[in-house]
Amino acid sequence: MKRFLILTFIILITTICSAEIDIVQDELNREYLLLLDQSITGTIEVLSAYNEMLMNVPDLVTGKNPFANLLMDYTLDCSSIRNEIADSEDLSAPEREILIRLLINMINQEVKWIPVDIGFEKDQENREIARIMGIRFKKHIIDLQKEILLEEAGIVESGTFHKYFFNLHSQHFMYLLMMDFLEPSGKLSRENRDFLLKMVRYIEAEMMSKKKQ
Repeated sequence: MKRFLILTFIILITTICSAEIDIVQDELNREYLLLLDQSITGTIEVLSAYNEMLMNVPDLVTGKNPFANLLMDYTLDCSSIRNEIADSEDLSAPEREILIRLLINMINQEVKWIPVDIGFEKDQENREIARIMGIRFKKHIIDLQKEILLEEAGIVESGTFHKYFFNLHSQHFMYLLMMDFLEPSGKLSRENRDFLLKMVRYIEAEMMSKKKQ
């Protein structure tokens, strides 16, 4: 993931490094990265809690190791984002703007950035959409947590981590990660906020589609 980020960063820097970001937006971008880092840290803590739960599960339970690997993969993804944020302090304003875009792209590389001018009215619409999606995502997270708890209660008895349990955790992690990016999105530039919304809409639609299958 980090190699992808670095290579893409170099390409974008060479093509749009001339883009101007005013002092106010750059300060907002710094604040966004700080808040994103704090939220990602919270997600890592949630993953650590699940990992502690896993330590109490007997080794004979089928699927324990794959589930441990899943938690590790998610933790490494979060750590990669935090590492990029930590290294962003010395970036120029245009570089920081592009870095945020690339961090958003780390959520799902299928969604491509397409340069587009976002006017005031479109941005106000995006802000309202972000607010509504945040409310919906929080509900999804609560509902998934309840389902996970119910599934956990039957794991030792059944002796198996079922595929459904893995799917619940995949959805839970993705909603947590999207909320990490979405919650402080009011500080983003219009273009990055629009890109983030395209990203979370795509992922949510994809998850809903899989859920119906």
